[in-house]
Amino acid sequence: MKLPTDHSFFSSIRRLLHTYNLPTAYQLLESPPSKEVWKTKLNSAVDQHTVATWQEDIQEKPSLKYINTDALSVGKTHHLYTYVRPNRIDMLTAETKAKLLTGTYTLLANRAVFNQYAVNEPS
Repeated sequence: MKLPTDHSFFSSIRRLLHTYNLPTAYQLLESPPSKEVWKTKLNSAVDQHTVATWQEDIQEKPSLKYINTDALSVGKTHHLYTYVRPNRIDMLTAETKAKLLTGTYTLLANRAVFNQYAVNEPS
């Protein structure tokens, strides 16, 4: 019989259950939850883990200090993406809007600051 290694399927399941504070595999085998109960519990555990990870990142990374933690909502689409249709143009437009909102879009004026060559401005 082959012993489970750290990369085995069972070890991965054990780590996942532990990461999300879910019952152990043995507990699930002894009293398996219904599909609806399991889905609810799993979604709740993943949401809680995601929020906890966000909170840690916000505390550790100074670039995230202006994020409003009260407005964080897991599982809800940001209003920017509410009206985006699944086509390429709308997706690119939404991406550009998100970059503008977050201040990560490089404007032409900012690009000139990082350019090593002098830029002649039109008169």
